[in-house]
Amino acid sequence: IASVATDTQSRTVLTLTGGGLTASALTNHYAEVITADTRQGVIADIAANTANTVTLTAANTSFTAGTRIMIRPHATLGTLFPGGGGLASLTDSVSVIDATATKKLYYWNASAARWIDALGTNSNAIVIRPGYGFIIQASNARTVTFGADGVISWPKASPTQVKLVSGKNNWVAPLSPLAGNTTLSATGFRSGLRPLNDSLNIYKSDGTFKRVGTYLWSGSTYINGLGANSDSLALPVGSAHIMSVGVAATVKLENILPYTGP
Repeated sequence: IASVATDTQSRTVLTLTGGGLTASALTNHYAEVITADTRQGVIADIAANTANTVTLTAANTSFTAGTRIMIRPHATLGTLFPGGGGLASLTDSVSVIDATATKKLYYWNASAARWIDALGTNSNAIVIRPGYGFIIQASNARTVTFGADGVISWPKASPTQVKLVSGKNNWVAPLSPLAGNTTLSATGFRSGLRPLNDSLNIYKSDGTFKRVGTYLWSGSTYINGLGANSDSLALPVGSAHIMSVGVAATVKLENILPYTGP
């Protein structure tokens, strides 16, 4: 970022070094801080852009001159499950759990070639933000395709900050089907949690939605109910996470793909 200003609507406007952007092409994108400091992983939606400026949808003090950012396209319901992703039309459903822990139901309508909500509204462009979770309900066993050619977002190496709501079950997304198996410690759910107060619940994705266990953050490691270090707990692809916090918090989701770029 070369410089920062505020427009007449009190929105943050970033002037970027180099420029070369296509004007008005980033309205379904977001900016993410990748500078390695406490702001790393802060994200903000983009409202408009010119060849060398980006206007955020609101004021945001995390974006300052000299900050390195990455501009990424939002994943949407349509790009996450293209062509219904293999789900049955008007029978199977996808429930999206957003940043306020609110769940909304969507169906694939094959005849209209689009995702719809309960009122039949076109929902292809519904944004699936970092940290959102979802539940797939199918009437029969299915093979689900995530993203055209397996691509649902840009690969990244830096963490993303996600806000948690107090007093609600915060769905913090299943493990990426592209990432392979990993461990509890590799997920990076550490920063922002209160020791021996906030917890992480792990659930299977084999159709039973059986809870694997509940793990408390000790301040340095995750521990199980017996106090044993559980950082090396193996997490299979697709396992789901629910975080419980006593007060509003922000956690960082660490990248777990074997990727070395930005």
